[in-house]
Amino acid sequence: HEALAHDLPRIGAVAGGLVIVLLVASLRRAKEIVLALGVLVVGLGALFGIIGVLHVPLHLYSALVIPVLLGISVDEAMFLLHHARTATGQDAIAQTLRREAAPVITTALTTSAGLVALVAANYEGLRDLGIVGAVGNAANLVVALLLVPAGMRLMQRRDPG
Repeated sequence: HEALAHDLPRIGAVAGGLVIVLLVASLRRAKEIVLALGVLVVGLGALFGIIGVLHVPLHLYSALVIPVLLGISVDEAMFLLHHARTATGQDAIAQTLRREAAPVITTALTTSAGLVALVAANYEGLRDLGIVGAVGNAANLVVALLLVPAGMRLMQRRDPG
């Protein structure tokens, strides 16, 4: 337990750093990078709030999934932001949501389904890991579907050209 308690913050920092590096390499636009990181931060905040309300303990085992969530949960925001770049016409945001919402929702929910399957485990640590992972992934999906379009709308208003 001591080694895990020592390593978990380092693992989280490395995962977070790698996510930032990959966001910069992929998106290359400061506003989009900030928006994608905002989705992660708000999504993690929602996760902690939800598991608090549900009284799901956050311990070393259940916390192991959080660095993984950093990597898998940023996908939704990235898919939406990348598609918005190629969308044309009057409302690129609506076009992006029409095209990308179903695949984004499907991939996030199938990932959550795989994690929620751990609820059937006899070991409490695995059950909690599954709940935290599934709730975190689903929370980030909802946050991405709300914040990315809102952020894109704000960016359009500030940069009308």
